[in-house]
This record gives sequence, structure tokens and C-alpha cells, in this order.
Amino acid sequence: MSFSNNLITLIMAKIKTSKLYFKLVLVLFILFGLQISKAHSQDDNTALSVRPNFIGIQINPFFNENFFDELIAGNLNHSIWVFSARYGRESVFLPNLTIGGEFHQHRTFRAEPGYSFLTLGPFARYTHRLFSWAGVFAEAASKVSYSVVKVPALGIENRDFGFVYYFAPGISLGQQQKRFSIDLYWKFSGEMLIDGNNNVFSFKINYHF
Repeated sequence: MSFSNNLITLIMAKIKTSKLYFKLVLVLFILFGLQISKAHSQDDNTALSVRPNFIGIQINPFFNENFFDELIAGNLNHSIWVFSARYGRESVFLPNLTIGGEFHQHRTFRAEPGYSFLTLGPFARYTHRLFSWAGVFAEAASKVSYSVVKVPALGIENRDFGFVYYFAPGISLGQQQKRFSIDLYWKFSGEMLIDGNNNVFSFKINYHF
């Protein structure tokens, strides 16, 4: 099979069966354990008030089989890279609620042949502090999407607009009132999110101000 056919298969087809239920149970188990361990805590449910705004960034390769194959070969031209930036602010009506907007892109390192997938839209998150340094949250988002697929050798150039959404349980790590925090969460959707998968692990490094 030619390289172009391999690339088309990578882009247009679902590569493997999702282990959705296993991942969901694992995430819920972790969150449940944290909740039980802090069931009688006090004064940890106050939201960030001194610094209600934050900017979050994510930059990383997508760790699938293709990435590790290319890493061994010393050529990452066709691996998928992820970039995401968001702005959020605590709601003045409900302190534990955060609302904001996010831009997300994942694309092959090389544009031709390759593909790019962009999304833009709002998100909302409800957070419950378990400790002074950690909390759990549930997040939801709906976004418009724009995708481009290019395989010049075969004369293929597809462009498409769409709509994606996701729900995500997660953990936020960072002391209250501090400048930096890290969010770890798992996105679940009825739509494809990345590389044929409808669920994916994600993270954000946040700066609060």
C-alpha cells in the first residue's frame, strides 16, 4: 500500500475501537475516591475571587501509534500536533461556575499531504473544591469546526464546516489564590474529536489574574 493510501486511511477512517466505558469508569473512580476522602472538609468550596480570570494553554503531540512509529524513524512530519488556548472567568452569579471561550487546532506537522482541524466556541465548567490544592469539575462545550484535508498527489483537497461538542469530568490542581494551576480531564462526545476517536485525554496549564 502506498504512502498516500496510508495517509488517507489515517485521516478518513476510524483507526481503533474506543475504550470509552473503561476510561469513564476509571475517571469516575478517581473522582469518587477524592470526594470520599474529603467528605467532611470545610472552607474548601470557595471559588477563586482575587483572580477570577484565567488563560489556559495546551501544546503537545497526539500520542497514538503513528507518532511513536515516526518518533523511532526520526521523522514527525505526519504525526498529529495539538494546540489549544482558552480564556475563562468565574460567574458573578454562581461563584463555582466558570464560563469562557476556546480555540483548538490539531493538525499534521506537515501541511501537504496532511490535514488540519479547527474548533472555536464557548465552554462552561462547574468546580467543587476538595482540598486547598485540588478540586473536581464537570465541563461542557459546543463549538463550530473547520477541517481541511490535502493529498496533492491524488488531487484531493476537502474542506468542511461542522459542529462538535463534548462533556468532560476532570481534576484541577493548584492552590487557591495562586497564579498557576493545571487541569486534567477526559473529553467524551458523540462526534469525532481527534484521529477517529470520540473521547480523548486533555490538559491545560492555566495562568490566573
